[in-house]
Amino acid sequence: MASDMESNNSSVERGAGKNKRKWTEDEDGKLVEALMKTLKKDFDVVYDICYGANSSGFGWNAEDNVLTAPRDVWVQYLNTHSDESTSKKRKIGNVESLLEAVYAASDRISNQFEASTKLLIATEEDMMQKKKQLNDELSKIPNLTVLQKLQVPKKIAKDEDLMILFFEAPTEEKIILVNAILNNQI
Repeated sequence: MASDMESNNSSVERGAGKNKRKWTEDEDGKLVEALMKTLKKDFDVVYDICYGANSSGFGWNAEDNVLTAPRDVWVQYLNTHSDESTSKKRKIGNVESLLEAVYAASDRISNQFEASTKLLIATEEDMMQKKKQLNDELSKIPNLTVLQKLQVPKKIAKDEDLMILFFEAPTEEKIILVNAILNNQI
C-alpha cells in the first residue's frame, strides 16, 4: 500500500512552475467577487478618511499606497472608528492592477453575454424561418384537408425536435410523420 502511494507521488511533478492549471470561469468570478468586496471595503475606509467626518489632516502617499496623517489625527479618527485600526499601517495594494483585473473580467463577461445573446437570437430566427417553411412543405403533401393543414403545423411548431425531424426527413417519411400526427400517434 505504501509503495502504491510512493509510485503515485513520484509521478507528479512538484516545484515552481509545475503542477499548474488554468482557472475556470467560475473560479475567476469568485476571485473577482472577493476582490471587489476587498476593494469596496478599502475604498470605503479611504473615502471616509479623506472626505467623511473627522477627515482633516489626512493625506495619501501614492508611492507607498498608504494613508498619511499626524498621530493626533489618527487617534481622533480611531476613537470614532475602532474597527478600522488596521488601516493606519496597512498598504492598500496596487489598486490599478486590481481595477485592470476587474475591467478585464467585466469585458469577458460582457463578451460572453453578447455571444450567448447572438446565439439565442440566431436560434430564434432559424425557428421562425422553419415555421414559415413548414406551410410550404405541408402543401406538397397530397390529400391534406385545410383543417389538417392547420392542425399539423401547430403540433410540429410546438416541438423543436419534431420540427427538426420533419425538415430532415425525405418526402415519404414526412407523409408518414404527418399521418402519425393526425392519428395522435405522436
